[in-house]
Amino acid sequence: MDIHAFRGIPDLELELDGKSVIIRGENGMGKSSIVDAIEFFFTGKVSHLEGVRGLSLQRHGPHVHYSPEDVKIEITFNPGNVSLTRTFTSAPDPPEKFEDYFQITQKGTFILRRSQILTFIMSRPADRFRAIGSIIGIEPLDKVELEMMRLRDDLKGEVESIEDKINDLFAKLPKNLGENITRIEEVLPALNKILREADLPEIETFEGLDALSEEILKAIKKDVNMETVRVLKDVIGTIETLSMPDDVVGKLENLNEKIEQLLVEGSGFNLSEAGLLESELLEVGKNILEKEKRDFCPLCEQKIDRERLLWKIRERLRILRSISERASEIREISVQVKNKLGTLVNELESIQTKIEPFAELFKEKSELPRKIVFLRDFIREIATATELKMKIHIQKFSQQ
Repeated sequence: MDIHAFRGIPDLELELDGKSVIIRGENGMGKSSIVDAIEFFFTGKVSHLEGVRGLSLQRHGPHVHYSPEDVKIEITFNPGNVSLTRTFTSAPDPPEKFEDYFQITQKGTFILRRSQILTFIMSRPADRFRAIGSIIGIEPLDKVELEMMRLRDDLKGEVESIEDKINDLFAKLPKNLGENITRIEEVLPALNKILREADLPEIETFEGLDALSEEILKAIKKDVNMETVRVLKDVIGTIETLSMPDDVVGKLENLNEKIEQLLVEGSGFNLSEAGLLESELLEVGKNILEKEKRDFCPLCEQKIDRERLLWKIRERLRILRSISERASEIREISVQVKNKLGTLVNELESIQTKIEPFAELFKEKSELPRKIVFLRDFIREIATATELKMKIHIQKFSQQ
């Protein structure tokens, strides 16, 4: 390995003829620069410069007496005596038999630094799992998996919300059509029966409803201001829905109860995204202890009571799985509640526009904006509570 003009090294040639090597020297002699050179050779960057301190590698990478154009790292591989070079302007082009080395270094952490070990040692127990994740390079995967779990829960909640809307529509159909409707195929025959009795043309598909509406309007007496009647009906119906949202209140109480229980029972456990990483690392530790019957910790090498430690890990995993499942359920319910409230906000905004010309509705026109703002703030409060940071103040909603 030849290092030229990089970090604290003006020129250095290392003969690495074995699988292991120990480099010793006083502080400031350039030991870390050798490790930086290896990382730069394989990845084109030095993570502890660019990732944490935000320093420019072009500026701080070259030796103080050289320029960026002088920097060169050359490593010779065996078998084959293949020499590859990295500079600031060119990257190594490895033959196929050495490509795996370069691909592995792009996927995760392959250098363990003293600073990472010290961070792990000095971390609080709750943060230690995150430190391990950073060391072994799975921290990005933790965030990806967490987002996928949240997306899954959101989609499941969306589906259940749509199903609730369909069920609500089916519940209203018997009153509007005068028949018990349980399947979508029964709607058109029931509607056409009413149309025949009113001497109106029947429809073959739901797409014909718009044309049908025009025919019905033509059949209504001209002296009745039906638009005014329709708007007033919408206002009354929506205001009544807002005043008595029994299903929403019930779901909110159910959601709040689950959040409060989890906040109490989950005390002492990490309920944030780090909890997912903690569970994964406990699973890895359990598998190692079950497979290899050691009486010392494979990480810190301290003596342990293997059976007792296994029991504690299994118990903690059981609790963490329970917490994870219940947190998923909370997210699903919250999506349904937020969708219901979001639909209500949309209806109120629509009504607010429609009643603008009606001076008689002064009270409603002044009340609607306040309710809309309240609902939007309340939806945000639900989202915060869903992250297990607080409980929902349902009394505020009921008082509205």
